[in-house]
Amino acid sequence: MSENYCNNINVKILFFGAARDAVGVEEASFSTASPASVFTVKKAVFARYETLSGFAKSLMVAVNREYATDETAIENQDEIAFLPPVSGG
Repeated sequence: MSENYCNNINVKILFFGAARDAVGVEEASFSTASPASVFTVKKAVFARYETLSGFAKSLMVAVNREYATDETAIENQDEIAFLPPVSGG
């Protein structure tokens, strides 16, 4: 069996604004199989926090403080922020 077959990565998830209110925590730790992307992490987060899935289409995601797409690769110890839409007035 290959050494890389079962590698897991650990990431820190941050929740802001209405996303934080929906899940009830400011941050969480996740472990996921490698290779991983924003999409795979989102799937895991939505499975754990079903209340967040209502924001699924409008959430912005940042990886290490830079906006990211679903295809963005995730590395061990990355920080992933879930940012709900905001409006001003």
